[in-house]
Amino acid sequence: LIKRLEGFGLAFDATAGASAANLARSLAWESAGRVTQVVQCGVALAAIGQASGLLRILVVRGALILGSAVGDFIPGQLGATEATLVLGAGTLGLTAATAATLALLIHAAQILLGLLCAGLTVALPGRQGTAGRVEVAP
Repeated sequence: LIKRLEGFGLAFDATAGASAANLARSLAWESAGRVTQVVQCGVALAAIGQASGLLRILVVRGALILGSAVGDFIPGQLGATEATLVLGAGTLGLTAATAATLALLIHAAQILLGLLCAGLTVALPGRQGTAGRVEVAP
């Protein structure tokens, strides 16, 4: 087992080097994802009838990220994001009910997006190949 793990480690190290272009592309995708989350939060605030200036959206999004981080210590992260928003509702200018609604609305949007992507992955024809795979001899 040790030999196999060593072989895997060597093969992984050989392929894991990232070029500057790959790092820039990764940063661009990560930034686009964060911008999308901020837009999603703004749309969710508007959907529940709350004013949504950029600063407020960023603070609410920060609270959501904090709730997700705290949720790492809770099995299944059950209720972590909702609890964080409800506890900080007064600071965010929301009622507890509105804060819980906001968290659940954002969860629902994320679940729908995940289901859509999963459906597209299954429905669209893909390319089956071995490019990028590393095989380790036993």
